[in-house]
Amino acid sequence: MDSSPDSDQTLKQSPWGGNAVQAQIQPQVSQQQVIVIQAKYQPDVNLRTWSIVILICGVAISFLLPIIGLETDMYELFEISSYLCCSSFIVAFILDAVYLKGKSDWETSMGFSTNSTTFSLIVTISFAVIFLTILVFNLLAYY
Repeated sequence: MDSSPDSDQTLKQSPWGGNAVQAQIQPQVSQQQVIVIQAKYQPDVNLRTWSIVILICGVAISFLLPIIGLETDMYELFEISSYLCCSSFIVAFILDAVYLKGKSDWETSMGFSTNSTTFSLIVTISFAVIFLTILVFNLLAYY
């Protein structure tokens, strides 16, 4: 004989005896934790940082060039420094556009909205084209 109590009998037993109400066993669902991760785009090579470094160096050199080169014609030094300043803006905008393109691809892969990144990309490319046009017209003005 089996010494373990029958499962039907244990459900119908009541400590008060008499007519016992059958207990209803409900499966317990364990609650899963939802962990929210604040995802942030962090590329291996941060081109935005490099674009800022190039922009700062280009602008600083373009301001210092007329001061340092006192023995040369000032007009030529100002001309070269303006080309250098404009070129550093163009390179900085292009690097920033490449960074924003990578960020947009990352946001798409993560399922995030890319509206703000796409808008920033369009504005950055527009500024790069404007500065490139200014540079080309200034270079062609003397020929």
